[in-house]
Amino acid sequence: MPDPKILPSEKRRYKRLDHIFPVEFQLVTPDNRVVLDWQQGFSQDISSGGICLIVNYILEAGGLLLEDKETHLRLKIHLPVGIESIAATARIAWVKKIKTDICFRYTVGLEYEQIDPRENLRILRYVRGRRVFKVMAVIFSLALSAGLVIAGFYNVKLRFDKERLFRQPFG
Repeated sequence: MPDPKILPSEKRRYKRLDHIFPVEFQLVTPDNRVVLDWQQGFSQDISSGGICLIVNYILEAGGLLLEDKETHLRLKIHLPVGIESIAATARIAWVKKIKTDICFRYTVGLEYEQIDPRENLRILRYVRGRRVFKVMAVIFSLALSAGLVIAGFYNVKLRFDKERLFRQPFG
């Protein structure tokens, strides 16, 4: 029996990276028969072992299939850079169903069954690169702001020095 003191996040084998990608998915049976054609969703987070998929709108029959652990998904993960989507297949690890005003929203934990290791690395590099870019953008913004503040103080000092010079008698 699992130790109840260990949080679910501590049981993960892979570190999760928060990032949103558009994801198309198809529901297929274990014998590879398509039971629901391409639908739209997006990632909530991603790791080298899987992806958390958010599905905002799906017909009730599709929702029932999502709740069936025997259903598998074919994925097309769309990165903002690059022309082609990244293909993968995944199995459903867990599902959370949330009632909204008009339909159900599903959060689905998926574990990759098949993904090209180079493409998986491409996804992870992109997400890590975006994180570094965000940090660098914040540092640059802070440095620029500090530079503007310093230049402003220096400008005020020069103005006071200029006024003091004009007030001195010529002699």
